[in-house]
Amino acid sequence: MTVTLQWSPTNGPRRKLTIKQTDDSWVRIETVWDGQQWRETGYEQIEDPTVHTNLPNTNPTPPTIETLCSRIHHTWQTENPEVLQFNTEQPIVIAAKNTTLRYYSQRSTHWKSIDDATLQRLIRKHGVPAVTSLADTPYSRNQLEQGGLDE
Repeated sequence: MTVTLQWSPTNGPRRKLTIKQTDDSWVRIETVWDGQQWRETGYEQIEDPTVHTNLPNTNPTPPTIETLCSRIHHTWQTENPEVLQFNTEQPIVIAAKNTTLRYYSQRSTHWKSIDDATLQRLIRKHGVPAVTSLADTPYSRNQLEQGGLDE
């Protein structure tokens, strides 16, 4: 028998708690979604767990960061492009301009290219970003097209 609880905290990546029966005991496994897979962050043996719920039995796996990025590619030239936005106090936005991922935040003075390592650090710190339209962010297309040092 396995019981799994998933949730998205206010800040940070999606989390999952699994209570799993083994041959002769029970274990509690804590994991965090890193944008590609569930990464184990805690594990311990427990005794006599009980679970009470009236919720439907669902166990969704969040989309991978690759899936999210594929949704924003080839949208920059449209009237209202889609971008990735991290749920942070000062929004961080990622867009795909000319097939290159670039990010911008209120702390930025210009766009910066984003590599896989930087993207993974942002996901570990802020959780997986959501796909949203540029119009739903605090930034304008003009702000986001300002040239940067890495152009």
